[in-house]
Amino acid sequence: MRGGARAVALLVGALGLGGQALLRPRLEARQVEAGLVVAAEGQAGMTADLAVPVLALGAFRGLVVDYLWLRSGTLREQGRHFEARQVAEQLCRLQPRLPDVWVYLGHDLAYNVASAVEEPEARWRWVQNGIELLRDHGLRHNPGDPELCFMLARTLQDKIGTTTDDHHMRYKAWHAEQMVRAMGDTPLAALAAAPSLAALTEGDRAARALVLRAAAAGLEGPAALATPAALEAVPELAGDPAWPRVAAAARAEVLRERLRLDPARMLRLDATYGPLDWRGVDAVTVYWASVGLEGAERRRRHRDAYAARRTIHAALKNAVRRGRVERLEGAVFLAPLPALVPKVDALLRAGIDEAERVVAALEPAGRRGALSPEDEERIDAAATFLRNQRSAREGFLGEAIVILAENGLEDEARRLHARAGRDFPGTEFERLGYDEFILGVLARRFVDAGIYDSQQGMTQLLEGTWVSAYTQLALGEDARYRGLEALARASQRRWDAYLASLDEPDAVARLGVRYEDVRRRALRVAAERLPPLLQERLAERAGVSREDLLRPSPPGSGPTRPGERR
Repeated sequence: MRGGARAVALLVGALGLGGQALLRPRLEARQVEAGLVVAAEGQAGMTADLAVPVLALGAFRGLVVDYLWLRSGTLREQGRHFEARQVAEQLCRLQPRLPDVWVYLGHDLAYNVASAVEEPEARWRWVQNGIELLRDHGLRHNPGDPELCFMLARTLQDKIGTTTDDHHMRYKAWHAEQMVRAMGDTPLAALAAAPSLAALTEGDRAARALVLRAAAAGLEGPAALATPAALEAVPELAGDPAWPRVAAAARAEVLRERLRLDPARMLRLDATYGPLDWRGVDAVTVYWASVGLEGAERRRRHRDAYAARRTIHAALKNAVRRGRVERLEGAVFLAPLPALVPKVDALLRAGIDEAERVVAALEPAGRRGALSPEDEERIDAAATFLRNQRSAREGFLGEAIVILAENGLEDEARRLHARAGRDFPGTEFERLGYDEFILGVLARRFVDAGIYDSQQGMTQLLEGTWVSAYTQLALGEDARYRGLEALARASQRRWDAYLASLDEPDAVARLGVRYEDVRRRALRVAAERLPPLLQERLAERAGVSREDLLRPSPPGSGPTRPGERR
């Protein structure tokens, strides 16, 4: 009996092992698909701190991961962000193929930990840590993952592109400096066509000789050659015919290796959405949102695809407002990109039309309850997108009309206003003519509530418009200065026409505005708000001395008093 039992046990064991062998490939495939196991072939390029814990813990890794998730959540609820970050880093090492872990830690670094410090430089480092974790590590192990791309684009937009952080202007300047160090003044087309520096020097003797000369002067490697400071250190490089080729190769390599930006992709996006200013954060936000959009469409993840589209649209609208980066007197300021308005509006309309087609195609089946789970997700995502983007486009058109007008593009502004009236009937686009619409926007910007149709209200409107105009003159934004000047003059003419229409002999005496006094006061107010170097620039461009520019207005200047003449 004992021998027979042993034989049966051996047979059962053999059958079990055989079954395990048959099932193991399928189980491993499911584990890899779920991100719970790193397949052996997937370990290529993994650093030891990721690969070793994964392999060493074996079957116990799931239990350790569960514990660490719970521990990290507890620490975060307690506000112990630094300790929660350390735990989350361990989770990233154990679950490199699980995007949620990277998203959690990237968000924690850029939002929670960054907000826990006050100094701008320290906070910026934490924001950068969150960006780099998602970009350089999370996406390396999960290429094109929509969740990671969305969080990366959202972090760039929230923390740098918008005004939500108290130090956002410093972040914009530091981000611009980072991009300038990488791109220099090389055109995007040249960066997209450039080979690696090693490939260039291998086949180009002149380029190899220049690289050797630069190395002898202490400029070794792509990063050293890419920065504009390279020419300051070794100015004779600029005269070498091979320098443009070397600079393009070095800068393209820095973009690819350090910032994970592919110049060829940047060029394609610029053709589709631009021209964009790639020194600004809005263009980089578009880059990563577009990577996420492609990943979502490839995986048929419709909610993620619509989220990526919304992110692209938001970044482009922000670029219209202030997407051009300019440097003046060592400072960074942001200017609008009115040339983007037609493309952004066309993009918004195309997105809305596509979502309407999806809803129209799937709605009948939805009413019958005959939708697949994927189509249910798709129609729900499309309907949400429609509600959001219709409202977003209406708001964008209102801003864009004024931006075009302020930049002297009146014909374009009038055409856009007419289109807005047709597309949004019943709104102020349709109710108000173009001139009244512009005047209303300026009044909401500069005039105290309740005094719009008054002498004081017109004075505030004119002063605010002139202050803005003179600020742009100091910054060298001549087109915007001329546009704002034209708006101020048009407002003056409308006020004069209004006074004439009253048919009252004393209307001018009672309600007239001393336009030149208002303009001179606005010039002084603009100067007082500027740093000294820009005050000098404004004085020179306005044709007055700095002393006259800052001299207080004489007593009695401002709106006319009854019985006074303008």
